[in-house]
Amino acid sequence: MAMMAVGLWASQLGRRALMVLPAAFCVGMLGGGWLSLNLVPLPGVEAGILASVLVFGVLLAIAARFQLVVAAVLVAGFAVFHGYAHLAEITNGVSVGIYATGFLLASCFLMAMGAIIGVSCKAAGLPQMLRVAGAAACAVAVVLALP
Repeated sequence: MAMMAVGLWASQLGRRALMVLPAAFCVGMLGGGWLSLNLVPLPGVEAGILASVLVFGVLLAIAARFQLVVAAVLVAGFAVFHGYAHLAEITNGVSVGIYATGFLLASCFLMAMGAIIGVSCKAAGLPQMLRVAGAAACAVAVVLALP
């Protein structure tokens, strides 16, 4: 959900954001993975992941417009939690490089799908659908937060 939302939000923000936000997410994930591999404690990983879905959903729902650098830092910051979680789950004997490449490619695919859907909605004259998608992401985050 978070990665789809990043792609959707990038489409809301415009052309440069379509490249910058996914790149920032990947950099943040790599940073989080590095922290995990080096056993640097990162409290609240699951809460950070859940918060990313909620925050990105809210940003979409309200069509938030930030300076691109601010949006990129926000995206990268939340991505640290995602990368940390991915590398914390690696099992012995698995190549870190191959594993990291896999989750980065999967993340890029999800962000690209979000961006394609967002650009398509805008081209079809339905930019409000991005707001609906944001509200849906918020609903998912709330449901995931329930005990």
